[in-house]
Amino acid sequence: LKSASKNIKKLDTVYPFAFEVDASGDIIDKAGLNDRQWRDFIKLAKKNKVEIIPSIAWFDGNQIGLMLSDKDRREDHIDDIVRIVKKGKYDGINIDYEGKNAANINDFSRFLEELNKELGSKLLTCTIEARTPAVDLYKVVPNPLTYANDYKEIAKHCDRIELMTYDQQRADLTLNDKRGALPYAPVADKEWVEKVIKLALQDFPKDKVLVGIATYGRAWDVTVSPAGYVDYTR
Repeated sequence: LKSASKNIKKLDTVYPFAFEVDASGDIIDKAGLNDRQWRDFIKLAKKNKVEIIPSIAWFDGNQIGLMLSDKDRREDHIDDIVRIVKKGKYDGINIDYEGKNAANINDFSRFLEELNKELGSKLLTCTIEARTPAVDLYKVVPNPLTYANDYKEIAKHCDRIELMTYDQQRADLTLNDKRGALPYAPVADKEWVEKVIKLALQDFPKDKVLVGIATYGRAWDVTVSPAGYVDYTR
């Protein structure tokens, strides 16, 4: 907050990574947005016409499926989100629901559609996992190939789409082979990021897409056998 306040005139939008969904399905403020430091910062942001769009993070795919596949539960969840946005006078909400099951692809699309409608003029932004092209992700591409996110539906209902173009590690088998025996478990290889973006832009309008830039690194113990097998331990 100290750094963001100092550089407030350089910012367009701040996404406080604030809310998470607990085991009972309740949305919990983990950042303490009602604390004085946050209230002062939000006041400063509004004064400088900087958008405040908090994130709601959820990482339990089974729990997400149970919530979004049930009409009443889904509606209650949407009401909770809209209430948060109105009470905080935020510019919108960011949905970061990860680890979803492919079986719930339509439930998530329906959730976004209904949430967008209930938010009215407020912004709905969606944080979406990077999708490695199938030919690079699998030795044998599954048939049928299923996903948990329907890109075409997300493009319809989300005002902005933040692609999580990081945490690649060993996801791209083609690039793993290309690098050979060299230690290779990157956060975000430029070549991989370009693949992810090109694939995404087949369905997402480019004026909606934001690219996530990693500001972290990982430390690995790398084991190489005489046969050339490479093992990575974080």
